[in-house]
Amino acid sequence: MICKNCGADLPENVRKCPYCGTDNIKEAFKEHQKQVRESQERRHFWQKLPFLMARKGQKITALCVVAFLVVSLVVAILGGVIGKRRENANFKRQTKLIEELESLYQEKKYDELSALFQKEQDTFGYRFEKYAEVSALNRAYHTAADGAKESISQAIRYQNSASLYFQVAWFEILKQAALIEKKGYPYEESDVVEHYRKLAYAALSESFHITKEEADAIQKEFSEVEGFQKIEDYKEKLQGFLFEKIKDDQ
Repeated sequence: MICKNCGADLPENVRKCPYCGTDNIKEAFKEHQKQVRESQERRHFWQKLPFLMARKGQKITALCVVAFLVVSLVVAILGGVIGKRRENANFKRQTKLIEELESLYQEKKYDELSALFQKEQDTFGYRFEKYAEVSALNRAYHTAADGAKESISQAIRYQNSASLYFQVAWFEILKQAALIEKKGYPYEESDVVEHYRKLAYAALSESFHITKEEADAIQKEFSEVEGFQKIEDYKEKLQGFLFEKIKDDQ
């Protein structure tokens, strides 16, 4: 390449002539174009930067949403698994309890059945209605039978019917038995119902000389009484009736 000013022989890529200092137009143009191009690229970058940042923000937001969904899904799955295990555990526990209760029922061990039912009643649902009936009859029986002689003695000694409050439970047994019979013995529990019904008839006959017919008539009237206060008033009436029965024997 020849310098246009001094005619010196120059390499192709020099910007200035080393002899006279004249610019190499070709190289100067290339350098200028390079600077222009770099300037345009920088300007283009700064123009795109807000969009790039926005897109980056969208990506971060999207990643956060995806992460949240993944975490929620994992939590839901874990919750479902834990809930299913808990449900299975409860089902197994209830099944085991049913087997134990049914075994006691078949063996006519009603005291033990009632004790187990009372202990575990928080886990029971509709599947345990049969054993709830047995437990209710058993508790009513023990309410009346436990301390029966003492309560009758106190009523005679103090001439007060209040001591006979728990003896009214004999009629509650008959009332519950009649209700279960009316439902048609849905769990084929006629044996246990008749068991407690006979105990109630025997106790009323022995302690108060009340016949089966009298007991059934009172039970029928008792079953028609509704409302807490009316039921309590009727129980008080029954206490007076029982007291008159034992007074007649004196």
